[in-house]
Amino acid sequence: MFDGGAGVLQSAVNSWRSQGTRSRSLKQLIPGQNTSLPDLSKAKFFTSYALDMPPESVITNDYRVFRSHVSDKLPVRDEIVFLSQPLQRDLGLQLDVDATIDAALKFHNASRCRYILHPREISGPPNAEKLPYLAEFFGIREGYLPKAFVTWMSSVARSLPAIYGRPVSCFDIR
Repeated sequence: MFDGGAGVLQSAVNSWRSQGTRSRSLKQLIPGQNTSLPDLSKAKFFTSYALDMPPESVITNDYRVFRSHVSDKLPVRDEIVFLSQPLQRDLGLQLDVDATIDAALKFHNASRCRYILHPREISGPPNAEKLPYLAEFFGIREGYLPKAFVTWMSSVARSLPAIYGRPVSCFDIR
């Protein structure tokens, strides 16, 4: 199983741990039916996170393949890439997007911000865009790197520096 962010990974680990309970519950709900689940105890998790699981169940992702394609090969543009999160929808937070972008531009001394919507977001500031690929593929697909990646909170704050060696700034959501 590949991790697609902290939330997906936590759900998978929880399923791995509670498989016996889930299987018994299904058998009680649907008597006489084949309610067998895949044997998750044999699953391997391919992730960069340190998981509280037996070592034989985890394959560590050190982003070696990504790094081999981009290390010191991509030009750096005078911009930041802001990777948004659906915090208003998911947590009810009211965020000042413009103030955060201004602060990020000043902090990184950049002239432009490219605002990327989270896959679960449907709208954002003017010129916001959705990537047709995972954020981890940004440099490979776009052919350049920004001065920095910026977010409020995201699993990309861990993966992008490991892949591209570019900073990821996490701005305060208060």
